Amino acid sequence: MEGSMPVHDDIDPISAMVGRLNSSIVHQRGKAQTATGAVTVEVNGNGRVVSITIDDQAMQTSGDQLASILLALIGEAHDYALTAIHETVTEFRSDPRIADAIETIQRAIQTPRRPTSASHHEEEEDLRFTGVFEDPPHRRRK
Repeated sequence: MEGSMPVHDDIDPISAMVGRLNSSIVHQRGKAQTATGAVTVEVNGNGRVVSITIDDQAMQTSGDQLASILLALIGEAHDYALTAIHETVTEFRSDPRIADAIETIQRAIQTPRRPTSASHHEEEEDLRFTGVFEDPPHRRRK
């Protein structure tokens, strides 16, 4: 359509992928339930429980059994959420531009920094002398 704003995906495919990645991380949910559906748990991508549904049938079990069921379902639901997030991250990283950027960053992290000048080295020495790079007194070993 003439005069309409371009769709975000059309402007920059990487921005669209970043948007999907962010949405997946922020909004992804995982859900798990018992075979009978008596207990259902939903968690977010961080593993925080969003909802728990327990019907009367599940109340027939002991508290210990119900706690075990809940813990197992929370773990299972979290695994589902993480799997979905991992798939989105894998798609994001599969873009050659992203893969190149990640590789460049990893190389930079592994490369030791060198002082750019003698004055930089002297500043570092001054900071070390004043204790900036040392453990605070309460953390020092005696």
